[in-house]
Amino acid sequence: MRVRVSALWPFLLIVIALTLPSPVLSPAYAELIVNPSFEFEDGWDKAECMTAEQARTGRRSLKLDTSELPLVETHFTRLQAWSDFVALEPEMWYRISVWVKAPTGFRTGKGEPRGAHVGFPAFDKDKTALVREWTIAGETDVTFGKATGEQWVEMAKTFRTPPGTAFGRVRLGMADNGVAYFDDLKLEKLGKESPLGKLPPCTITERP
Repeated sequence: MRVRVSALWPFLLIVIALTLPSPVLSPAYAELIVNPSFEFEDGWDKAECMTAEQARTGRRSLKLDTSELPLVETHFTRLQAWSDFVALEPEMWYRISVWVKAPTGFRTGKGEPRGAHVGFPAFDKDKTALVREWTIAGETDVTFGKATGEQWVEMAKTFRTPPGTAFGRVRLGMADNGVAYFDDLKLEKLGKESPLGKLPPCTITERP
């Protein structure tokens, strides 16, 4: 009995698929943060701030709203959301980025608004802070204090973890008065060698 080769193709494809090795993500691009797009409630201490009002991708984002708070003459953080602890390596280069949307901008009682910002302090193996909480691994945080309208703006920073680092926590914050949405957070491990010749240390990118 003859069997047509075309009739065997579905079975052959299944066999080939089962025998091929599974793809392995490079450590540099493996997802390091739980729930980076805020699609569910895990991974953050402000689950009540997850919203379907705005989203760059998916269905939800994180909303920080300080618009009803009294106007003050400081730029201290008025509202913040913390991620769970993230395992890090000491003296390693990383890049953290997040997309922000601030439709109407920010109001402040003095000077230029500080607005939305992202920090990423480093902690030791006992989860004791090595640097101040508003910094990114001891360096300056990234802030954005302008209105974006309907655009999303990417805030990003390349940094090196200090000696003794074992963990980090993402800190998304709001200073002054306003509303900001955060989405598509990303943390990339870049390696031991400095990438600063290839990547800018800090960027603000405006895109639709």
